[in-house]
Amino acid sequence: MFTSPERTAWITLIGAQVACLVLTAATLGLSWWFVFVSTAALRTEVHVGRGTVGIQDANGGVQQAERFRRNIDWRDQLSTDANGQANLVFVDSSRSQLVVANVTLMPNSQVRLVSTERPRFKVNETAYEIRLDRLSGQIEVEIAPDINHPFELRARGTHAEVRLSQPGLYIITDTREATTVYARDNEGSIKPLMGNLTPVPPGFTAVWIAAASWPISPAHARSLP
Repeated sequence: MFTSPERTAWITLIGAQVACLVLTAATLGLSWWFVFVSTAALRTEVHVGRGTVGIQDANGGVQQAERFRRNIDWRDQLSTDANGQANLVFVDSSRSQLVVANVTLMPNSQVRLVSTERPRFKVNETAYEIRLDRLSGQIEVEIAPDINHPFELRARGTHAEVRLSQPGLYIITDTREATTVYARDNEGSIKPLMGNLTPVPPGFTAVWIAAASWPISPAHARSLP
């Protein structure tokens, strides 16, 4: 049995229209995702405050010594000696070079930059994200007050991961014995590597030792710049 030319023409026309609709929907969906969901990387700079900072790239290559300022890439690892101090500055180039966070690496410390994300456009509600790991020693984290956008920084140490999402200053210390976070201005949280997330109120310190924890307690007053 043969299909009439008219029937073939209608099938072809309807098929073409369906294909056109599918292509249009896919294009609109991709455009919506690109504008409202997609992300790009934050520009990350290391500014050496004093001494020399060692920088090892993601491939585990030869460690470079830096005394001034340079950009760093994902999975670069930074370390300071007894006299060294450096600032990791996270910049959103799409918003007039807005500094969204500053992480100060104190003497005898190390940390690795895992990844960063920023919303590609201002209308995008995707959060800023900064991931750090291999923390040892001490870092001071300052989150800018004028971001006006969701934000999360995660720093993973030996015993726990610290999560920060509010503006203010936080101090994270990691040793063989414990991971500690002091939330000076706003609430943070700490999560042991095998355990539940625990909030840390402003002005309090939380300490985690392996699978156990010390009770969250008011922090001792400290003079900060």
